[in-house]
Amino acid sequence: MSRRTRFFLIALALAAAGCTQRAASAPAAAPRRIVSLLPSFTQIVVALGAGDRLVGRTQYCPTDGVSPRAVVVGGALDANFERILALKPDLVLVQQSMTDQRAKLGALGLPVLAPPTDKIADAYVAIREIARRLQVAAAGETLAQRVEKELADVRDASRGQAPPRALLVIGHSPGELRAIYAAAPNTFLDELLHVAGGVNALPAGPAIFPQVNAEEILHADPDAVIVFAPGEDGSPAAQAAERNLWRALPYLRAVKAGRVYRVVDPFALSPGPEMARTARTLELLLRQPAEARP
Repeated sequence: MSRRTRFFLIALALAAAGCTQRAASAPAAAPRRIVSLLPSFTQIVVALGAGDRLVGRTQYCPTDGVSPRAVVVGGALDANFERILALKPDLVLVQQSMTDQRAKLGALGLPVLAPPTDKIADAYVAIREIARRLQVAAAGETLAQRVEKELADVRDASRGQAPPRALLVIGHSPGELRAIYAAAPNTFLDELLHVAGGVNALPAGPAIFPQVNAEEILHADPDAVIVFAPGEDGSPAAQAAERNLWRALPYLRAVKAGRVYRVVDPFALSPGPEMARTARTLELLLRQPAEARP
C-alpha cells in the first residue's frame, strides 16, 4: 500500500468518524493567503479560480492550477505547523474530523475553516462553504450544481442494468494479497459505487474500511474487484500484474471472469469536485464484460 493510499485511507476514516464543531463565521475581507491540508480542498480552491491564493499545500495535493510559490507543508496527518505559521495564512483549510490539527492551528491564532468530507453531500457543503469564505459564493453554487449534474448523468447511464457486486479494495501489501483493506457500505466510495450502478459485495459492519482476509473475500464472491492504487503505475503490465495476484483466489467469481481492475487516478479517493470522474470510471468498469481487459 503506497503512502498516498494510506493517506487517503486514514483521511477517509477520520472523516467518517464525524465531528459536529463548525468553523467561525467568515471575516470581512476575502482571504488571499490560503493553506490547504486536504487534496479535495485544494481541488475546490482551484476549481473556484483561486489557485493563485494558495501559499501552502500538502505533498498529496494537485499542482495544476496551484500557485508555483505554494509551499509543501507536509500532510494533513503530519503537518509542519511552524512552516504553516511562517506562511502567515489568512485561512487554513483542514478536515473537520481532524480535531487535534484544528486545535493546534487555533492555538496559533490562525483562522480555520473545517468543512465535512465523509459523504457525497458533504462535498457540496465543502464547495459552498469554501466559496462563501473566499467571497465567490456564486462560483461555488455553479460548481456544486455542475458536480451534482455530472453524478446524476453517471447515475442515469447506469439505470436499467443488473447491479454487479463489487469489492472496493483500498490497498494491499505490495506484490502480494496480504493486509487487504476494502471500503464497506456507508462510505463515500460506496456511495460512488451506487451512483455507478453497482452494489457493495461486503456487508455493513462496525469497520468502514475493514481489513479482509481470503475467506471473507471468497464468502463475498464479488462480480468485480476494483483496486484503488492512486498515483501508481497504470501501465498494461501493472494491470496484468494485479490480475495475476488475484489468481491466488481462482474460485472467486471476479477472477474467473477476468474482472479485476486497477484504478490509478491520483485523486480517485478524493471527495472533491472531480468525484464524478471516479464514478464514471466505476460505471465503465462495471459494464466491462467477462474476460474483458481495461
